[in-house]
Amino acid sequence: MTYGEFKSQIENAYKQRFPNSGISISLGALGGDTCFIRLYLGENQSEFINGIAGNDILHVGFAIYQSENVYGDNPKLTDDLELPDTLIMEVNQNSITTIPDNQYMAYGSVRLPYRKTKGSPKKIIQVFSKDVDILKQTLENLYNEGKIHDNHKEIVEKKLGLSNVNESIEFRSKTRNLLESIQSSLNEISNDTKYIVCSYYDYKLHDTEDELKTNDWTEATLFAHDKLMNGFMVEIENTMTGKYKRINPDEYNEEFDGEFTIRSEELD
Repeated sequence: MTYGEFKSQIENAYKQRFPNSGISISLGALGGDTCFIRLYLGENQSEFINGIAGNDILHVGFAIYQSENVYGDNPKLTDDLELPDTLIMEVNQNSITTIPDNQYMAYGSVRLPYRKTKGSPKKIIQVFSKDVDILKQTLENLYNEGKIHDNHKEIVEKKLGLSNVNESIEFRSKTRNLLESIQSSLNEISNDTKYIVCSYYDYKLHDTEDELKTNDWTEATLFAHDKLMNGFMVEIENTMTGKYKRINPDEYNEEFDGEFTIRSEELD
């Protein structure tokens, strides 16, 4: 894959999810062998507060390196350059501006669970796409929870298509909490829950950080993926067969190519 093709696919991945938002892909000032990606919810200067891009609600950026030796003799990135088999994507920024945590602050922030990724250009694009999915879902959740600052609420509604929603934020929040409570109760009393997903603070499995009981494999994998991306050890057990899989977050990050690394059939 050439650098020009890589750039195009990165931009397309973002535009598929945020068609009317901005993305900047640029080269480093020294040598031009590093690619920097910056994401914006606003599409142009008129959509930034006071016309300043730094006032955008998103503070999300990545750096793409051609090798671990960032100061090595790496070729300058040109559109026709064939990229190496392995690239490194590091996270430079990973936060969203929110309402303040206390009365003395103008804004607060929420961090996104992104991790350093190493792999082929195809894998980097797949992981970047997943990261953008996480970004979009987090924005929607923050909006529904009433955590978007008034200065950004209008543009969030515009970019996510939420301005025509008739339900109030409070009603949606109460409904969601009620459904989660019902689901939690059903999980506790159910004798035929198929999957139990546990996350742990350390590899010795001393203390459980969180647990999910579900009969839905997709729900189990989404929960496990989120925990692994946050650096937790995860164990998935099929209670019907007694089979289980333990997943190391570092190994998961190395192997992840856009699809969850184990299949439900492996636990049947």
